[in-house]
Amino acid sequence: MDEITPEVGDIWKELDPRVEYQRCVKVTRVSGDHALIYAVTETSDGVFEARKPRSPERWAQLKRFNGKRGGYELYRRPAGEAYLPEKAWIRL
Repeated sequence: MDEITPEVGDIWKELDPRVEYQRCVKVTRVSGDHALIYAVTETSDGVFEARKPRSPERWAQLKRFNGKRGGYELYRRPAGEAYLPEKAWIRL
């Protein structure tokens, strides 16, 4: 997978085989080699909302945003774009 740098507003899916549900996080800030994130859930109409009660923001190392097990995979960009495994961007 080509290297994709997290951007503010991105939604990333956590790749943890131990978790049964799809856990997603939203990037709120990128600074140095870390990104500030918090957990979000997707509503039935495809909108991402902060989990209730809102999870605390925490720092994650950028090297975890790599699409590999134990890291994060890009799920959605803020402009309504999605990243497909075939490395092609589509506008939703």
